[in-house]
Amino acid sequence: MRFFLSVFVISFYNIAFAALQPIMLTCEYQINPLGIDVKNPRLIWQFVLDKKNQIQTAYEIIVSDNPNDIKAFLGSQWVSGKIISNQNTHVEYNGKELKSFTQYFWRVRAYDQNGEASSWSEPTTFETAMLQQSDWKANWISDGSKQFARDEDFYQVFFYQSNN
Repeated sequence: MRFFLSVFVISFYNIAFAALQPIMLTCEYQINPLGIDVKNPRLIWQFVLDKKNQIQTAYEIIVSDNPNDIKAFLGSQWVSGKIISNQNTHVEYNGKELKSFTQYFWRVRAYDQNGEASSWSEPTTFETAMLQQSDWKANWISDGSKQFARDEDFYQVFFYQSNN
């Protein structure tokens, strides 16, 4: 049974993927990260190969803020077009300016040494955190009592309370 299952899995990969199929997409070294605070995050992908000696000669990336667009292979934020490059690590996002607190969806496809394109990868996501200085808004949390004007005032009260 175990042998049959192994053959089935290997056969599935041979049928389902091109010679060079992108998988394991990460953004800033994480799978589906939350709270990315980088304006141009770095994208990485690995491959499933069905033959030896395969190389990537180009790639194409699409990024969208809409899950329906990415399912339809549309990129509302970035459509890289075919980039001639063997790079599959630290590919810097180069689309429209990312918005804070937004979920983005992305896919990639690779081209092999024969110029043959793989299928698009499965969609994956990343979510941004605060990207602009104006995103930082806060109020002091207090009990309403008067705050100390000088550090020395705090230590006098602390010293007085601990000695009584």
